[in-house]
Amino acid sequence: MIFKGRPIIKTECGNKNWVFVGRIPFEFNGKTFHDFLIQFLKTKLGYKWLQEQSKLSDNEQHIILRWFKEMGDLQKNATVDKHGLFQAPLNGSAASLLKLAYYLFLVGNNAKLEEIMLKRLRDKRFFHGAMYELFVFSVFVYAGYNIELENEQDLNEQHPEFVATNRRTGNKYSVEAKLRNKKETDSVGNINIWTQLTRALKKQFVYSKIIFIDANCPLVSENEMHQLFDNIDRQVDKKEQDADHVDEAFLFVTNNPYHFRPWMEREQSAVLIRGFRKSDYHLLFQPISSRAEFIRFLELRDKYNDLLDIHTAFGDSIKIPDYFGGDIEDNIYKVLPVLGYSIKRVYETTIQGKKVSAILDDYIIDEVNEELYLIFKNGTETFVDIKKLSANDIINHKDAQQKFIESQQKNVINGKTMLEIYDWLYVTYSQSTKEKLVEFLEPYYDKKELESKTQPELARICCVGWAESMYFAK
Repeated sequence: MIFKGRPIIKTECGNKNWVFVGRIPFEFNGKTFHDFLIQFLKTKLGYKWLQEQSKLSDNEQHIILRWFKEMGDLQKNATVDKHGLFQAPLNGSAASLLKLAYYLFLVGNNAKLEEIMLKRLRDKRFFHGAMYELFVFSVFVYAGYNIELENEQDLNEQHPEFVATNRRTGNKYSVEAKLRNKKETDSVGNINIWTQLTRALKKQFVYSKIIFIDANCPLVSENEMHQLFDNIDRQVDKKEQDADHVDEAFLFVTNNPYHFRPWMEREQSAVLIRGFRKSDYHLLFQPISSRAEFIRFLELRDKYNDLLDIHTAFGDSIKIPDYFGGDIEDNIYKVLPVLGYSIKRVYETTIQGKKVSAILDDYIIDEVNEELYLIFKNGTETFVDIKKLSANDIINHKDAQQKFIESQQKNVINGKTMLEIYDWLYVTYSQSTKEKLVEFLEPYYDKKELESKTQPELARICCVGWAESMYFAK
């Protein structure tokens, strides 16, 4: 299976469970991914630090200790399902702990980043700002970006938090993250982020700017969330006209209110995504009601594809998996031979410097780091061998997966949106020659006009027309 971001690699050895974070295996007791996350978080924070904090008074203790205590109270009232797993409604404290652990898990390959963040997370004075920065880091890692920290100790210049490089396109972005300070007088109608935005824009950005700002507002209802973002949207509209601020930027305004409401059971994290002095970015999120608007959307999607990766990652990275394993990709073993391996066959592999023969039991592809994790079993022992993949290996594996999925679907059109049908068609016809595409379109367009267009333009025209016909013919 292929993951964008951090793959969840779990294996068993004897009676022990192990999860790999990067190349480092972590032993844990439990059955679910949540069990692992809590033990992983305790290990990273340090049992000595947790013990020292537990001896302090309630007022002196770090908020993490309060979260652990309230999560323990929640577990006391948990029920047990038929599989022997504890179940309880997820409240604010438990959600905050799991989020913190999951963010650390996602950035686990970057030792320098982890060291800096853990130091700040343990300090009560910097904790909420540090957790927000960690969240932003994790979104970019999940979206398939490499992270390079800027030198914020250099007092001669103001730097953003980090530079993010999209592994797929190679495009670089300067990223800044700001958390608005909460005030006693806060209400949905008076939350103002302009101070944070102004400070962020004043920093020295080498690449295109991406700015994350958290409104840090304790909300209760979905209606209040809409009011908050409508108010912020109007603020940014007004401030865009300010002649003193001419910088362009992509703006992600978030609100993660869980830490305000320990009892909150419903997920209320949300994000407002918009351009700052980017006049066409908002059109990506407008309703599509005609072919012209659909084509405009596709052009904008190509233009801002990197940003859409981040948009998607925001929604996905805040959804913490419950269990190990997953979707249809878990069982697509027929496609592994394109990489030279087959499940359940015996291979000779090298483990800790020794050559051993073992059965290939499973595999996971880490798309971000271009690595293949081969999971071997030999009796009661389990081994993980990590192989480097080329970009072509990953492309070939994806192609094989796509063909396998399509072969399992009786009707690939039913239930799909027009955009999904277009994307499905474009995978094939983007590989067609220009001459073949002209041949397809010649009955409907002037041949000279067609020949003046590029192959990608012709492929788009073909696929838009076919997608529209197939969608409305369903």
